[in-house]
Amino acid sequence: MKFNLKLFNKANGLPFDTQKINKNTVEFYYLDTIEQHEKYTNSGRFAIWAGKDDIFRVFIQKDYYNALKPFYKKEVNEIWIDFLHSASKKNKKTNLMFIAPLLIFYVFAAVISSIFFQEQLMLFLLMMLSVVVVSNYFQNKKLRKDMQIMNDEAQIKIKNILGKKIFEELSVAQDKHYEDFFKSN
Repeated sequence: MKFNLKLFNKANGLPFDTQKINKNTVEFYYLDTIEQHEKYTNSGRFAIWAGKDDIFRVFIQKDYYNALKPFYKKEVNEIWIDFLHSASKKNKKTNLMFIAPLLIFYVFAAVISSIFFQEQLMLFLLMMLSVVVVSNYFQNKKLRKDMQIMNDEAQIKIKNILGKKIFEELSVAQDKHYEDFFKSN
C-alpha cells in the first residue's frame, strides 16, 4: 500500500519513536522537521499518516503529540493500520467496480460509433465523457460514504480500547489544541 508518498519521502533523520505492529512499522517524525510544515498546521492538520509497503510514517506536531499521546499508542495505531489497509482494498474494489466496466463500455461505444456514426462521432464522444464524469461523481460519493463508515467503526474500537472517559478527555484536549493554535496564529 502506498499513500502520501511525497510526504513519506520527506522524512529527515531518525524517527523520535518507532512501533512494530505485526508485520508493520510505524515511525513518528515531528512535523516541523519537514519543509513547508506550516501548510499542514495552518490548515488544521497536526498529524498526517503516510505509507509505503509495510512502513507507516506519522508526521505530527510536537505539542499535539504530547497533548494526545494515548491516541498514538500501539493498540490504537493497530486499529488505524487495519483501517488504512481496509480503505486501500475498498478503494481498489470500488475503482474496479466503476472504472473497468466503464472503460470497456467506452471503448466498445467509441468503436461502434466510429464505424456506424462517423458524422456524430464528436458528439457521441462528448456524451460518453459526460457519462464518465457522472460515474466518477457517484464513485467518489460511494467511496466517501464507505470510508466514513469504516472511520466511525475504527473510532468506536479506539473508544473501547481507551475507555469512554479517556477518549472524551482526549477529544476535549484535541479541540483545545485546535483552539489554542488558531488563537495564537
